[in-house]
Amino acid sequence: MLNKAVHNFAGWIDGFPWTAYENKARDELFTTDINRVVSLRGGSSVMSMTLSKYAMDGTFLGFESLKTQLTLCRGDERVLASYQRFGSNVRRECTVDLRQLIADPSEPVFYELWIDDPVDRAGKERAEGTALYPVPVIIANYGSPPDDAPNQFLARNLNIDLTFASPELEKVVLHRRFFLVDAVSGRKSRGATADREDPSLQVVRWAKSVILRVSLQIDDPDTPFDESLRILPPYVVIEYEQQQTSIIPEEDLGFGAENEALRYAPVSFVSQYTMNLEYYWRVMFILMFVMIGLVIIDFGVKISVRTQSKAMDPIGIAADLFGSVAGVFFWSLWFFAAYWFFFFKLQSEPKTLMPLENPHHDYLTLVIIAISCKVLNVIFLVYRQCCVDIFFIDWEKEKAPDDGIVKEKAGELPNVSVWRYILIANEWCEMQCNRHTDVDFTLMFCLLFLAGLKFEHLATQQPSATDLTPGEPNMVVRFFVISMFYFTVVLIQLLYKALTYRFERDPLDHFADLCNLANISTFILDEELHGYYIHGRAVHPHCDVNMQKMQANLAAEAEGNLPFRGLTQKGEADLQGASDSVFELYVTNDIRDKYSQHVEGALRGGGKKSGARVDQQAAAQHSINEFLGHHVIDDLAQNASDVVILPSIAHKLTGAPPSRKSESAVLIRDSANLYSRVLLYGIEYDLILFDLLVFVAWSAPCPIIPTCDLPDD
Repeated sequence: MLNKAVHNFAGWIDGFPWTAYENKARDELFTTDINRVVSLRGGSSVMSMTLSKYAMDGTFLGFESLKTQLTLCRGDERVLASYQRFGSNVRRECTVDLRQLIADPSEPVFYELWIDDPVDRAGKERAEGTALYPVPVIIANYGSPPDDAPNQFLARNLNIDLTFASPELEKVVLHRRFFLVDAVSGRKSRGATADREDPSLQVVRWAKSVILRVSLQIDDPDTPFDESLRILPPYVVIEYEQQQTSIIPEEDLGFGAENEALRYAPVSFVSQYTMNLEYYWRVMFILMFVMIGLVIIDFGVKISVRTQSKAMDPIGIAADLFGSVAGVFFWSLWFFAAYWFFFFKLQSEPKTLMPLENPHHDYLTLVIIAISCKVLNVIFLVYRQCCVDIFFIDWEKEKAPDDGIVKEKAGELPNVSVWRYILIANEWCEMQCNRHTDVDFTLMFCLLFLAGLKFEHLATQQPSATDLTPGEPNMVVRFFVISMFYFTVVLIQLLYKALTYRFERDPLDHFADLCNLANISTFILDEELHGYYIHGRAVHPHCDVNMQKMQANLAAEAEGNLPFRGLTQKGEADLQGASDSVFELYVTNDIRDKYSQHVEGALRGGGKKSGARVDQQAAAQHSINEFLGHHVIDDLAQNASDVVILPSIAHKLTGAPPSRKSESAVLIRDSANLYSRVLLYGIEYDLILFDLLVFVAWSAPCPIIPTCDLPDD
């Protein structure tokens, strides 16, 4: 009789209490004997389970439906029992008063957990009524470490995912009965009485952590049934804790007291619904190689462009490398998170369940790489912008006196007002730090959606996109939710700016017009042989005039009595939408060398006296102005038919330089204001990703977003 098993469970013997399994854990945890089909809607979405209760002496106390018995926390039972909805990964944490556990007069109760399995293999209701399938229990700290503690690895990591191939299953011991509070076994054997307040009580034990884990089966294509909608046997992981009663404070302790933890013990209950994700991780492994390949391709294209442009500077290469890695990893992470959000939150059947690790190590790896590379990328981009060469070419000529003869004195510069020069330089400095989006506005409205309207709870591990019940967020889904609202607010700003620019010109276009009004061109070199040119040479004889003369000049231009604005002075009909004022510039080595010589002459100083230095710097500025204006720009204007071209498709896509058949400089018409790349306007995309990643990283350790203090600008 002692060798006879009941219902094919080894260790379950007629007439004896069933306390432990004799079969291996792998055979019990991965059997497909449970036939009930689960869903995310309707009655089948509730994991109906039953508890059988036993007294200390083994007396059977009856059955009762499982609700909130597995947790020592108290509160709204509907909230505490929300874990019973299939797919709802719930975490409840609280503290219990150990003195109340000791003073409780009731005897400890032992439980056995069962899951209701009312259908047969064909899905039909059993004729004999509801069937109860036993739920095994894994006691994490069972036995005496280190040799006699087969489940000790679970005590070190309660969230470890036990798969069929897990080697730890070889030594796992499964039990049946468990308790939540034990204030009896810790009594001395001598002098003990039935009084629970007897001082012979030395130790109190309680369930510190209780985990209910439910996994889906793997579909067998050879069967007519969909096994992926059925579950494997659920199991409970329990970790017990004990405390000596002599060190438990008698008096009530306030919050933050020194010995608070000795009396108020933390306890937790977690429900975990999972599935076999080996196929998913296999796909992710392949995609990781694809990501690396995309990084190599993207960086290779940028290096190729730099090689053709002769711009192999270390800072630029580093910016391109980190930018490529950050961009590819960010969007890969974003699509991974989008997959989990849509397929988990919007599914009608339980086909996709979240990984147990929260956050998953792959997520952390991608986030750390993306954030680190994006921070370095932005640092190098801003550093490059700080090293850009910018020179304003003043085309204004000295006004002749009444006799019409300009008398030049030796060593004296032309008598031209400098205020237009200062005006353009000041406007450039103001435009330098402007952006198309506002960080404060973006963060304010993100917090409005996430915290104010409670959309941050979309990231909880509940399989519903309409359930905004507070709970533990999943870090991967949270990343998608934050980025979704962040991009929404950013997109609204960009659309508003785009709509505004249809009626009010872009600040970049305003700057080009201001240059023309001031008769000043802007010459920019962001790399050795590459830069931008904004043609501001006016068609008026003079621009440093009074209001009357300025209005007369503008009226003459409007009436068509003056040539068209621009370098080639072509009309809109000839240009067909192309710009004649803003150009992308490729210079020759000779131009670059001569320009550098003039700049070095301006930077060397000019004697011991400050007046001499000022005079030499002014002379150097005039020299550079004459060189760029009359020896570079004028030559380009004279040969405009050969050196002024439209951007090719390759240039638009990759930034590849034009093929120059001669050694002359080349101007590419820039209708998209690409010169903004030397401003924050031009790196808006990089700054948006940078702001978003910093926001995600800053909010990661916070369970609720408003509790995080956002960094100031």
